[in-house]
Amino acid sequence: MSIINKIDLNLLKIFSNYFGRAWGFLSILICTPFYIKYLGLESYAIIGLYTLIVAIISLADAGMASAVTKEFSLNRGSSYNFNLLIKIEKIYLSIFFLICLIIIFLSGYLSENWINASHISSKDIKNYIILIGIGACIQMIASIYYGAIYGLGNQIIANNYQILWITSKSILVLFLLKYYLNSLYVFFIWQIICNIVYVLILRSYVMKNINHKNDIIFDKKFKISKDIIGYIGGMSLISIISALNSQLDKVAVSNYFQLKTFGYYSISAYLSQITIFLSIPLASFFFPLLTRRSEDTNNELFEIIMKNFIKMLYFMIIPFVFVLLFYSQEILIFWTKTSIDSYVLSEIKFLMFFLTIGSLFFALQLPFYYAFLAKSKTKYVIHQGLIQLAINVPFLLFFSIKGMFKYIGLAWFFSNLIAYIYIVYFYQKSTSNFSLKEYFVRYVILPTFISILVFYSFYSFYKSWFIVFILLSFGLSFFCNIFTFNVMNGKKYFDIKSFYDFPK
Repeated sequence: MSIINKIDLNLLKIFSNYFGRAWGFLSILICTPFYIKYLGLESYAIIGLYTLIVAIISLADAGMASAVTKEFSLNRGSSYNFNLLIKIEKIYLSIFFLICLIIIFLSGYLSENWINASHISSKDIKNYIILIGIGACIQMIASIYYGAIYGLGNQIIANNYQILWITSKSILVLFLLKYYLNSLYVFFIWQIICNIVYVLILRSYVMKNINHKNDIIFDKKFKISKDIIGYIGGMSLISIISALNSQLDKVAVSNYFQLKTFGYYSISAYLSQITIFLSIPLASFFFPLLTRRSEDTNNELFEIIMKNFIKMLYFMIIPFVFVLLFYSQEILIFWTKTSIDSYVLSEIKFLMFFLTIGSLFFALQLPFYYAFLAKSKTKYVIHQGLIQLAINVPFLLFFSIKGMFKYIGLAWFFSNLIAYIYIVYFYQKSTSNFSLKEYFVRYVILPTFISILVFYSFYSFYKSWFIVFILLSFGLSFFCNIFTFNVMNGKKYFDIKSFYDFPK
């Protein structure tokens, strides 16, 4: 406890969130070349289907995990939390058991009509889809317990469990592939085992925290309030729209192109969305804080938290985007160990450019997205998602049907650009304490200008030591943004305390 007293708990939670996400990213970064080496590019593309199916079936969550996080963060008492969790848990288990049966039933059809493989039999693909369905459904069940731990404020514990889970399922499986059997069956069965253990551990921790004396009995008459039902209803629509917007490209590519091409797209999409992966931990930290202040009659503390959210997020992600824009080819070759065919590389670079810019606009939306959710103003988020969908679908269909692989990123770019403009405009209309001019000048234009200047200068001189230049470019750009902001606001040149010193 004496150590925690010396360290700001907010900063510790943020670092914990980032370390958890960073480890998830690093594990994929480390393991992907080995997956391709041991299993081949087509089999790696099948692994990419696992992520896609998890994203698709997450539609069934219908905002319930988010509702658990929101309600637990409001500190309504152990009895309330216990009854709410048991109620949602029963619904959750029923839904995902049904989804699992549906995936098993459709596996034969999907293997014949969805996946275009050259070297994997339809029978094996069918079996892989069944294993993916089982593993994905079990993994989704963990989200309500993970959300509960976050809502209780125990983010560090949640991240520690997640790190152990990621290590087990992503890295330990390499030993099985190398020393036991080089097979996708081994990979997917191991995922199922890890997911079962993960769910049991998370549930045990949550129950010990909300019913540590084991004296709370489930009230069969307990009903979920209309406010929660309304929130879940709004979130369910948001989840469906969000999943469609984020996964339609992968569905289209996996259906209209060869499995090997889908493997290339999976690699490109993953790298281009690192910006989003970096943003989510910060959003996960700020969402409970925004929720706690959402009901205050005085909106001042809410806006202070929002400004800190925007400042921390933008000063990090804007420089990082230029890492991907300036060094995309080098990163691709370094990561995949030149496993990408040379004739495809130029197309992937073009594809990655628009995917990366689109991901930036997605990340820039997050503070406003979570601010609306914290205040239960889901209609703005729903309208934003529908606009994205209206742009996404025709673009994706046109480029996919025409076989124009490298242009598919344009759908992601334009849909997120328009959605960003929409959500910023309506947030500004909904609050009196938000200055559009200050927002764009201080938090968007200035960091972008500094980042372009720094990265262009460094890029002009680098030769073969691109990793060193990437780190120097990102670090210098990041600290230049902090320095400029502090000078403009009359603070000490490299004062970082203001970035995490805000109302709890």
